[in-house]
Amino acid sequence: MLYVEYRVEVMIADMEEYHKLMGKFLKIVDKNGAETLGVWRTAVGDRQEIVILERYKNMGHFEEVRSNLEKEPGVKELLTRLGRIRKVWSKFMTPVSYSPMQ
Repeated sequence: MLYVEYRVEVMIADMEEYHKLMGKFLKIVDKNGAETLGVWRTAVGDRQEIVILERYKNMGHFEEVRSNLEKEPGVKELLTRLGRIRKVWSKFMTPVSYSPMQ
């Protein structure tokens, strides 16, 4: 399995719009074969931070899902709008043999 963690910085004033747009986007991502495991907002600390965790079968599956997203109606507009209100850092992770999440 391949896990992708996104750390997103969203200005507090834009948080409501971000959640609205990201909710729509993640439904499309999941429809195309990804699995969103969770979305969290920092409660104590940097209150502008959102963390998203997705799961894919492997890197090929990730690339296939992302390629399919480019063909989805409305995705380009969603990403353009999201791009104006946030910064994103991401990393790919694979589980160790003893991880409960494989």
